[in-house]
Amino acid sequence: MNVSKKKIIAYDIPSGLDSTTGKCYDPCIKAFATLTLALPKKAFTNNKARSHVGKLFLGDIGIPGFLYDRVKKGSRPYFINDLNIV
Repeated sequence: MNVSKKKIIAYDIPSGLDSTTGKCYDPCIKAFATLTLALPKKAFTNNKARSHVGKLFLGDIGIPGFLYDRVKKGSRPYFINDLNIV
């Protein structure tokens, strides 16, 4: 897929990318854009992983606000029209 020169959109995380560590396994998709759900994955803070994620979008899946606070106080993203560009 990476050699196809097509713009690839990944859903949640590009295939082959570890969502926690950001390690790229072989093969690892290089996405033009990634739509991830609820909160960005920990891997997205890794510089090498960022090159595989492309433009990052965050989608609201209707998680109640109090559950975000259980993960981390104040972590609830602000969504405009159910989509947040990160």
